[in-house]
Amino acid sequence: MKRQFLITCTFVAVCMSLFNTAQAAESSNVYAGGGLGMTNAGWVGENTTGVGFDGKTGYQFNRIWSVEGVFTHFANTTGAVSSISTNAISIMGKASLPIGNSKFRVFSGLGLGNLFNSGGSTASHIGYVMAYGVSLPLSENLTLTGSYTLFKGHYTSTANGTNTVPNATYYNLDVIYLLPESLFQ
Repeated sequence: MKRQFLITCTFVAVCMSLFNTAQAAESSNVYAGGGLGMTNAGWVGENTTGVGFDGKTGYQFNRIWSVEGVFTHFANTTGAVSSISTNAISIMGKASLPIGNSKFRVFSGLGLGNLFNSGGSTASHIGYVMAYGVSLPLSENLTLTGSYTLFKGHYTSTANGTNTVPNATYYNLDVIYLLPESLFQ
């Protein structure tokens, strides 16, 4: 987990340093970023509430529509039997609208995600993902976002008992950097 966290922090730091060197450069429609937040996923009697992190990249078609891919690492937990590590990979379409005449924008997203764990009992589930939040542009290329994301789980009965993949939630703050066009030439 420390390795994944360091990779995410390094990625965000590189994006922020690019902001200083390429602020005057024309922006592309590609963005990248990451952040920290509170996560919650309950696996078969275990509760994995704690600090998690995410890394994301996306493409803005215009000021309203975008598509985004996200990796989320949920807080690890140590249960009575074993340690459980939960992660999710998702892709979603997003819509963003301004709030009146302010710089703030609200956004909502819907897509598919794979919520999976390793440890005690390994499980995986592909289901829908929804997100909503608020963003504040700090500059032409740098944006701060706060959001809530729900990874929808499932519950099924089987002959041997039940098979449960929980709903998982992530409340987070991210820094998003709109990459300069020069990176793609």
